[in-house]
Amino acid sequence: MTRRTRQILALAPVLALAVGACTGGGDAAPESTPEGAVVLSENQPGSVEGTQVVATSVDGDDATLQITVDGTARPTDVTEGGPVDIAGSGYRVEAVWSEGDGDEPGSRGGRVMVVPTSG
Repeated sequence: MTRRTRQILALAPVLALAVGACTGGGDAAPESTPEGAVVLSENQPGSVEGTQVVATSVDGDDATLQITVDGTARPTDVTEGGPVDIAGSGYRVEAVWSEGDGDEPGSRGGRVMVVPTSG
């Protein structure tokens, strides 16, 4: 084995840890819940600002929020850390993660936490 190959192999575990730390979301719930946060369970209707919101297609750091406006659910693609408008109010997608299959019929265990950006 060449010296160069040994150097590359020695760096592999370090790079794997760095990539894992950067990708963050998708695996576990956040350690804390900020004030005003709303956690939406995948495929289960929730309420934000009195508006029905359903998290769907939870995948890694991404999800779709079905936000009901004037009786029609409108899909809005969101990403962890990104903004989303719900009922005319600004929110940030604080976290996206999965807890395995949920207990409710139709639930797939994905979660999306949104927090208001203005108080």
